[in-house]
Formats: sequence, C-alpha cells, structure tokens
Amino acid sequence: MSSDFLLVLFILNARRSLQEPTSNSSTSLIGIEESLPPAFISSNSSQFLSFPTALLPKSSPNLFSGSSFVHTSSSLSPIPPRELSSISSAPAVSSSSALSTITLFTSSSSLHSDVSPASSGSSILSSVISTVSSNDSFVSSPAPLAPSLPPISNPTKVSQTIVQPPLNIVLLLPSDTRYPFSIDHVLPAVELASSWIHHDHGISVELKPLDSECGNSALFALIDQTVNNHPDAILGPVCEYSAAPIARLATHWKIPVLTAGAMAVGFDDKQSEYGFLTRLLPGYIQLGRVFEQLLERLGDRSVVLAYTDDQRGDRTCYFTVEGIFQTFSKHGKEIHHIRLPEEPHPDQEWADNVAEVVAQAPVVILCAPEMVLELFMRTAQEFNSTNDGHIFFSIELFADRVHGDPQRWESETRKALRSLYVVSLWTEHSEREKFVRDLQTSASNDSGTLEWDKQAVTFAAGFHDALLLYAMAASQPRARNNTAFLTSALWNTTFQGALGSVTIDSNGDREGDFCIMKMSDTVGIYQVVAKFRGALRDFESTPTALPWPDDFSYDWSQQDVENRVGCPTVPEEDEHDQRKAHQGDSAKLFFTMGLFTGFLTSLLCTFTIYLLRKTKFMKNRSLQLMRTAQMDKETTSNGKHQLPV
Repeated sequence: MSSDFLLVLFILNARRSLQEPTSNSSTSLIGIEESLPPAFISSNSSQFLSFPTALLPKSSPNLFSGSSFVHTSSSLSPIPPRELSSISSAPAVSSSSALSTITLFTSSSSLHSDVSPASSGSSILSSVISTVSSNDSFVSSPAPLAPSLPPISNPTKVSQTIVQPPLNIVLLLPSDTRYPFSIDHVLPAVELASSWIHHDHGISVELKPLDSECGNSALFALIDQTVNNHPDAILGPVCEYSAAPIARLATHWKIPVLTAGAMAVGFDDKQSEYGFLTRLLPGYIQLGRVFEQLLERLGDRSVVLAYTDDQRGDRTCYFTVEGIFQTFSKHGKEIHHIRLPEEPHPDQEWADNVAEVVAQAPVVILCAPEMVLELFMRTAQEFNSTNDGHIFFSIELFADRVHGDPQRWESETRKALRSLYVVSLWTEHSEREKFVRDLQTSASNDSGTLEWDKQAVTFAAGFHDALLLYAMAASQPRARNNTAFLTSALWNTTFQGALGSVTIDSNGDREGDFCIMKMSDTVGIYQVVAKFRGALRDFESTPTALPWPDDFSYDWSQQDVENRVGCPTVPEEDEHDQRKAHQGDSAKLFFTMGLFTGFLTSLLCTFTIYLLRKTKFMKNRSLQLMRTAQMDKETTSNGKHQLPV
C-alpha cells in the first residue's frame, strides 16, 4: 500500500512538473542547440529534427520498427500527410560533399506507443545517439549530447542552415599580355564579378586561371585540372582552335562553358557537340544579318568579300567573312569572295587584285589589317571606284583604328578613307568608362601597365558578364548537379551586364548591337550614321542622315534616338563655316583648272609655231636645192668647165 501511495505521489509530481511553464524554456532550447553536434541547428517554430544520414546505420533508414517518424531525404517511402507539412530536404554542412538528412518528428502522436511524452525530447534523441555510438558501421560519429536534455513540451523542429558550396571556376585564357583577352586583362573583371556575387548572394567563387596559349595547351590544362578537381564551369577559351576541343570535351563531361569568344559559325550548332556552350559576344553569323538587312534597304545588290587569311594564326578575318557568306548563301543571294595578300606591295599584281575585286560587285566588304585596308582604298581611288557608284564596308568589330588622330594619315589616304563605311560593335560610352575605372583600381591590376583599349574592355566585360550569368543560373535549386537544366537557365535570358543590357537568345548566343560609321568630310573623324539592334534584328537611324552614294540613296526614317557612343561622334559645325569651306574648295578647283587650261593653250601654240616654221624651212630648202640643180644643168649644156683635149 505504501509503495502504491509513493508511486501515485511520484506520478502526480511528474504531471505537475509537465503542466507548469518553465521560465527558462528558451534557455533550455539554446542549451539543446549548443549541446548538439555541428550538424544539428535548432529552431523553435519547427516540428522535426534533421541530422545527417551518415550518422545512421547503413542497414536500415528506420530506427524504430512499426513507426514512420524517422525519414531519410533520399528515401522514397511514404510519410503520413500530417507529418509532411513542414518537411524540407536540407543539405548537410560539409566542405566536400552534400549529405542527405533525416527528419525526426517529436510530436507525441507520432511516437511509438511505449515512449512517454515527457521523455520524447530526451529519450528518443538519447536512444538515437546511443544507437549511433554503439554501431561500428557509421560513417562518422558526432560529439555526445549533454547528459540530460530538458523536455520539449511542444513539437519542435531543429532545421539545418543551407550553406552553398563555393563555385569552382576554371579560367582558360592565354597568359601572353599581347592578347587583349589575356589572363591579366580578364582576371580583374572576373574578380569584380566574384566580389559582387559574394556580397549580394553570399556565394563564394574559387577561380583557377590556366594558360591556354590559344592552342592545344588549353585541352591539356583542362584534362589535368579535371582529374584533380572537377570544375563547376569553364570560362574561355576565346580562340576558335582552342575553344573547339574544350567545348566538345566539356559537353562529354557535362561541364558548362561560357566564353566571350568562339565566334565562328561552326559553334552555332548547339544540338550535339557544343550543347553546353554559351557565348557572351555575338557570333560572326550576326554580321551576316546586319548586311542582309542593310542591302534589303539598298536594293538587292551583288556583294564581294575581300579578306586576308593568316593561316598560320587565328584566321580572324576568314571566320569573320564566313558568317556573312553563310548568311547570304543560305538565302540564295549572290556573293563572291576574293582572298587578298597579307603583305601587299603597290605593284601591278596588287593593282590587278584590286581591279578584280571592284569588277565583281558594286558592294565591297573588306576585312584586313589597317595597312592592307588603306592601300586597297588608295588603289580603288586611283581607279575612280570610290566615285563611280561602288560602296565599301570595312568590318572592324572593335574599331580601334578610328579612335586615333586623323592627321596621322596622308591627305590622299584620308581622302580615300572617306569613302569607307566601318561596321563595329556598339557599346555605351559612359558605361565603358566606369568599367575601365573599376578595372584600373582592381587588386589584380596593381602594376597599372595594361592598356584598356576598346577591344580589351569588350573581352573583359564579356567574361565579367559570363560569371554573373553563371552564378545567377547556378543559384537555382534544380541547377546543382543538373547541367542540362543549368544550361537552359543560362539561355534565353536578359540581365544587366558591365556595359549595359545583355540578352542571350534561345541558342545560347548574345544578341549583339552594331553601328555603322563614316569619316566626316570636314573634320576627319568618324561619326555614327546608323545603328543595328540585335534583339530587334533591325536598324534604327540616327538624327544624322546616312550619306550613301547617289544610286544607293535610302530615305531613313528619322527617329529621335539618343546618339550613344561606343562608336565616336563628331560635333556639329556651323552652317556658315561649312559654306565657307565649300566656297574655298570651289575656288581652289577653278584656279587649278585655269592653270591647267593655260598650260595646255601655251603648249598648243608653241607646237603650232614650231610646225609652221618647220614647214617654211623645209619649203625654202627644197627651192634652193631645185635652183642649184638647174644651174648645174645649164652650165653642163653650154660647154663650160670642159677639160682640154
């Protein structure tokens, strides 16, 4: 009886202790959180406990037979709906690999029948930990829990904070600073993007620069790096002959490749070997669209491509005109192509080459180094081809030539270049200046010896945007370990890049904006005369009329377009100064013509006088000879001067 009475008192005291509020409940929960190993993190408003499956026996995911309150995130066994309301799969905190988690419910309704509610917060955890500690088949063992855990009166969830592992990025570019896309040029831009990603999204980036040398070294470097540490993504290469094997191998390994290069037509095919390639600069095929739209406005004219082809180098001009040739051929339009010598000399052979080009078609599209380009235009001017209805275009995507001092050209060269239209990439001038300042102050540019011309800035911005784009796509939950989904997230998107808005089309290629420039007749620098919007695939005119030759005239629709500059502009001149300049040119022309006419008249008069005097002299000479002959004849007949017998 006494023992029964004591048992009743013990039960009543136990119930009273459960019903009374605990003043240090929050402290108790913190105590639980601090006593748990690193993988356990508590949350008061939750309803389950999560910890790594590596702590469970390998034999079975369920610790308690007949109960379903233990659930592994990798298990496909069904869970009662009332217990699924707050289940979330949380990756385990590990530096090498993500661990799946198990979910332990502490609600009394889901516990085994022989476990009391008072002991649910401590007994269950103690039983789990004791089971873990006594089993040798566990992968790892956490630190032991506190000897006694306070009871958890309400269902509680201890959730795990999601920690993103760092992005392992390989940078495959040449180390030679003569390339505008060298590691030294691009690394400051990529680090700027990395800092922004870490600051705004909490994702760290581990960069591994490797020297590609624009050759097979890129392939060997990637293989060595992948064997040691499988990268999440590859930035680069730029050169076509380096990018091709890298893109193929990366597709086999399911590694996304993002580059501000590989612009050749062959990389447009994303259905097979280049399926994971994303290009952050427009491909050369887009130049074909520019000229196709341009000639539709000027009338369907035949076109000739004149280009140099350095077969020992990168063959940049060959790949450039290939995009135009493929576009025109695909649509059945007439187009010719002629290869120019790489080091021409102003001799008869060169003159024959130029004559052959201008005889092929009225529209000439040139891609050549500056020296070859200037010599070609001077020779065409000597043939009067610059004034007979021909129109000449030069493809200079980065237009570094037009930014120099126009006075460096001779007067004849400058006059010939005034007939040349330059097609270039169009970028925002203000955005580019700001980006250059950021690059110059970057930690990777301590020496300050690098030159940031438009070409170098364009490549640096392309790789900067490539890392931003990849980080945005990789942050999506389904993108991890799913390269196909990640690639689809990279494509068909628009975001704000280093030099303005960036649009990636459904084929994984950037939509490029282009501009057409022409040298000013009076100032001698280049001025934007038309712009091509890649996203719209159409032209928009500038307030300045496009000065085509007379038979190429086209009435551009005048739109109030902001005259943005990535292509240089020329200030407007006073109308009086322009009239005065034209009057001066006319006076010079008339004076020259007068001198030439006077010279011809003097020459003609002198020659006429000479002929008259020569005729008179010959006539007098003939008469004198006739008289002499007559006198000799008369003397002979009269017997004079005869010898004696």
